[in-house]
Amino acid sequence: MKKKSKSKRYLYYVFGSLFTLFCVICVNFLKIPPLMTTPAQVVSSNKPFVFERITQGILAVQEVILTKDYLQGVELRLTNLKRTNTNDNIFFALDSNYRVLIREKFSSAGVRDGEFHPFKPSESLRIGRGNKIYLCIYSENGENENSISLLFNPKLSAGGLYTCRIENNDVISSVRNKIRLYPGSLILRIYESDTSGNGFFKLLLYFLSFVGGIVIFFLKGIVAWISRFNLKPERSYILLAVVFGLVMVFVTPPLQTPDEAVHLERAYMLSEGRLSNSAQEFPSSIIKLNDIFARLNFNPDEKTSKKEILSALTINQEPGIRTKSGALEFIIPYIPQAIGIFFGRISGAPILILLYIGRIMNLLVSVLLVYFAIRWTPFFKWIFFLVGMMPKTLFLFASVSKDGFTISASLLLISLFLFYAFSSKEKLGTRDFLKICFFSLLSTLSKIPNVVLVFLFSLIPVRKVGSLKKYLVVFLILMLVVFIPFFSGPAIRGIAREIRFSSGTVHALPPVSKESPGIVSIEKMADTLSKSGIINEKEQIKYILEDIPRYIRLEIKTIFSVQGKGILNGFVGVLGWLDTYLPMWLTNSYLFILLLAAFLNSEPGIKIDWKNRIVLLLVLIAAVTIIETGMYMAATVVGTNRIYGIQGRYFIQFAPLFLILFYNEYSGKKLNFVFSFRKGEYNKAKMNEKPKIYKEIQDHEQIFTRTFNFCLFIFSTLSLIITIYTMELRYYSW
Repeated sequence: MKKKSKSKRYLYYVFGSLFTLFCVICVNFLKIPPLMTTPAQVVSSNKPFVFERITQGILAVQEVILTKDYLQGVELRLTNLKRTNTNDNIFFALDSNYRVLIREKFSSAGVRDGEFHPFKPSESLRIGRGNKIYLCIYSENGENENSISLLFNPKLSAGGLYTCRIENNDVISSVRNKIRLYPGSLILRIYESDTSGNGFFKLLLYFLSFVGGIVIFFLKGIVAWISRFNLKPERSYILLAVVFGLVMVFVTPPLQTPDEAVHLERAYMLSEGRLSNSAQEFPSSIIKLNDIFARLNFNPDEKTSKKEILSALTINQEPGIRTKSGALEFIIPYIPQAIGIFFGRISGAPILILLYIGRIMNLLVSVLLVYFAIRWTPFFKWIFFLVGMMPKTLFLFASVSKDGFTISASLLLISLFLFYAFSSKEKLGTRDFLKICFFSLLSTLSKIPNVVLVFLFSLIPVRKVGSLKKYLVVFLILMLVVFIPFFSGPAIRGIAREIRFSSGTVHALPPVSKESPGIVSIEKMADTLSKSGIINEKEQIKYILEDIPRYIRLEIKTIFSVQGKGILNGFVGVLGWLDTYLPMWLTNSYLFILLLAAFLNSEPGIKIDWKNRIVLLLVLIAAVTIIETGMYMAATVVGTNRIYGIQGRYFIQFAPLFLILFYNEYSGKKLNFVFSFRKGEYNKAKMNEKPKIYKEIQDHEQIFTRTFNFCLFIFSTLSLIITIYTMELRYYSW
């Protein structure tokens, strides 16, 4: 027996050594391209001018002075002039001595209109701070009707911009033959650093290779150590969410959540006790704060700094100088922010401090609601953990947006219905019914589509309520409690306004300038579209009713084909004003982990039959239909082949309903048995002893489940670290 265990141990050593050796060899021969992080120099423009066509015999040259020692790469914004071009082009970069630093051939067929095209060397190039480089581009066979063009901004300059005539096929010497000078600069991004980068990343990969080998050496001991700890998802959640959420509160620049200025406006008014929004006004200091940071909206090239943010502390509240409000009439989802702003307001804090206090209060309340959601749900606790820890979810929690409260209250309501439906609780009392009514109201009065969640009551077995008659009476009372406030006057006005408000960020809104003060919100843009006749709600309703199957096909096509990828990206982590994208591998990984966790997480004694799955599916379909119809009414012209304005964040609170459809009680049990240290003992045991050992494995050991849950904790932590790093790169210059 000892010899067998020793041989297994040696097997771990052999595999660990081979793994480490293989990784070290791969890293040694690996050529790591420069890390494309954040550009050190940017020339941008929302309305660029078109530079000359890049044709044969013409060389375009842009001079740039480096601000750091190493050149890591260049991006130029190109246009294909709305044509399918097939010619070939050459990009090259020269140093001040006209030596070639980068040379890259590319086809115009691969150029996307109006987008940045990257050019990077195989390794970082040491040029030296303050030295000049020449960025050059020409075409081998370009003609007027078969060529691309560069875009430039005549008002900003990174250095000289000019064209040259190529003589005697000597391209390098032709750089000196200037034939035409241009004002301004090409639209570009220059990636620079103070270190080569390659050494650090190779050392990191070597280190990870050795760590991987050590993990394999001691794999059995590590797994045994992890299995002794039953990681509590609710405690893990509140720890990670508060820590990373507070970091997000301050990393995210002011008003860089969609329509955060409008949300701040509404929360401020509620802090003054102004419940109705009709003919109400808010302090103009919010507009002043928005004027500073509105240029960041929809423009990833724009950066801010700690100094600029701190300078906004000089903007006082000035409550006597008011501007007419255009915010929504919702109250419930703004209560946490309003409470925080109230105390900041009476202390005379600047408007920037009020914003941060509102963010912190929204974060703490939202995290607390998700904490109780994880505690109350009888199964899928780690699914609620993952949904609550998603980058997009925590980003919204760490803002003054009402979406934070909306998502957390809805997750809590879903967990409450799951508790009463699937827990061991035999009978529901009056206190339980009051709890259901209270949290149903919180969720429903926060967001329109959440009204469908009350139908999850049908998951609760009739026996837990009593007779069928009592069951129907209780359900009817719940519907009245929810729908009477829902269809009240203010709520109906809120519905109409929110439908337009949510149509959102499809329309690129111009930044607010100091010459034209006012908060340009998504809602105002939607109102403009409606008043101008571009969006006609009567015609849209008529279009739906004329051919309902046609409209259903339009909804299915939109969500599964036309906008499916964008919705999934926005669901996990398109941050800022929908202009800050997480790495695609992280988004895809998070979606995969959600599905995998849904498939592998099971709870002893919890079974979900086909009737319950049908209820969950119908509620989910109803929610999606309401969301899509709202966007069709607000942001889609009649007769188009897609519904515009649908964002991934609208579906976050409904994610558990979809994921529960993948729940099964077998996979987790089987994997716990497969990875059990007692499997050999089970196989050798007598038939009458096997059920006892198997039950102990499933109830107490759970090696696979506990190890998998630990991995989910680590994955969530890493994903949020990457998210914060991405936010730093997006908004701040390094």
